[in-house]
Amino acid sequence: MKLAIIGATGLVGKTLLTLLQERKFPHEELLLVASAASAGQQARVADQSYQLIDLPTAVKEQPTIAIFATDAAVATDWALRFAAIGTVVVDNSAAWRLHPDWKLIVPEVNGRLLSPTDRLIANPNCVAISLVMALAPLHRHYGLKRLVIATYQAVSGSGQAGVDQLMAERSGLASSAHQAYLYPIDQNVIPHIGDFLEDGYTQEEQKLVDETQKILEAPTLPITATAVRIPTLRAHAVAINVELAQDFTLAGVIQDLQAMPGVVVTDTVQKHAYPTCIAAQH
Repeated sequence: MKLAIIGATGLVGKTLLTLLQERKFPHEELLLVASAASAGQQARVADQSYQLIDLPTAVKEQPTIAIFATDAAVATDWALRFAAIGTVVVDNSAAWRLHPDWKLIVPEVNGRLLSPTDRLIANPNCVAISLVMALAPLHRHYGLKRLVIATYQAVSGSGQAGVDQLMAERSGLASSAHQAYLYPIDQNVIPHIGDFLEDGYTQEEQKLVDETQKILEAPTLPITATAVRIPTLRAHAVAINVELAQDFTLAGVIQDLQAMPGVVVTDTVQKHAYPTCIAAQH
């Protein structure tokens, strides 16, 4: 199998490559795809060196799978070109998530929707993934009536620029060259992720509403969301107030969550055991 990583030199691309190595994702050939300006340069993955190639060259190579770790503009221009030649495309950007022709997939939640003929699969917003992992078993067993969501998102969600600003401020070297946000992020929280929309919500907040509804196949589910940027490097946190449609017991809810693949339940708050961003990275 020939695997292409589109955007291999960016923060998401590098993290993706690390995960693929850790999980020993099977492939016979690896294509690292970057901008035309970077094509021809060398990049290392584990103990191997690879020559970076550009997008037109990658299309000619006809990879079996292409994972896009780029912005929406690149995915909009190129994802369907790969799909047209038979490549299975997994797109990490927002380009195709809400398009009616393409599926928005979290395998543990709605992987059953995939078929052998799918050639473009959208990957949800990182926070939406964690949301639906916890919500899906509750939706199946009790029905969701209403959600009030607050997210606390690390600077890695802004890519390398967000990481650079936080680290520059912490080292006392902040300047206009390290400005991913309108305000300082170190020692601060910023209730602003994405552009503001006419109704006062931000793009990030609207994504959480739209993507959660699509993944859970609940297009009329009432959801309100607040998205806040916090001064941590990695791992987002989410607080969800859930109103269920049917009667439930707390013990039953905990049991349902414990049975969900990929979900780890911590319910001993009295012993000061609860999730943290640092713990989530290990």
